[in-house]
Amino acid sequence: MKKNQSSGSMPKEIEQSSEKILEEATESLPLQETIDVLTKQIMLLSYEESLSSLDKLLENLQNDNVPVEDMQRYYLKGKLYLDHCESLLNNVEQEVIELNPDNLKEYSEK
Repeated sequence: MKKNQSSGSMPKEIEQSSEKILEEATESLPLQETIDVLTKQIMLLSYEESLSSLDKLLENLQNDNVPVEDMQRYYLKGKLYLDHCESLLNNVEQEVIELNPDNLKEYSEK
């Protein structure tokens, strides 16, 4: 059985279509506006979705599927995906650090 969706994400066809639309929409924008649009879109992604998008982007770069004139845009997107992943991980790390050991004892005794 083929799985079209990961937990809570869009079907692959819709995801690819929306990514292409976003890329076409940002091609004509000045750099700062492109960064703003991409940042807003990436902030909506889960860690897994962001990491998956970063992996796809890196795969394209490694396979020489990216024209030279698009390298800056790919670098920018990769940096934004990576920053988002790091931010999400830092948030989880902070939550773990803030756990009170006394509360953990209560849960482990139940």
